Amino acid sequence: MTLKELIGKYNNQYWKVLPNSLSPQCFDLAVGWTDNLGVPHYPNNPSPFPYVKASQIYTGFTSWQAQYFDRIPNTPTGVPPEGALVVWGDSYGGVGHVAIKTDIGDTNTFQAFSQNDPIGSKCVLKTYNYNIVTGK
Repeated sequence: MTLKELIGKYNNQYWKVLPNSLSPQCFDLAVGWTDNLGVPHYPNNPSPFPYVKASQIYTGFTSWQAQYFDRIPNTPTGVPPEGALVVWGDSYGGVGHVAIKTDIGDTNTFQAFSQNDPIGSKCVLKTYNYNIVTGK
């Protein structure tokens, strides 16, 4: 499924993927997207990310993830490509945040498909700036 198809299916819906999360989280959206892309799960883990916090998708990046993902730092001139997982640091809600970049964006703002931002919210398209973004 393309990103546009995924957005069409889950926009304004909750998307629960992980069995251990109490309610749909941003992490569920990231795992659902990577599952859709065929990225295998980390050994003995229900996702490609063996972490607890969304921020660790970037800060805890391992050689295992490097087989399937590029780790791109947030820079003043960088614009993440469509489909990239954009990761915010811990100062964003205490555990960070992750969302899927759409095809809209420049060096100041970008659009992402996001869930649980604000807490408890469904999947929506949202415009963000790069404040507190750790990487892509």
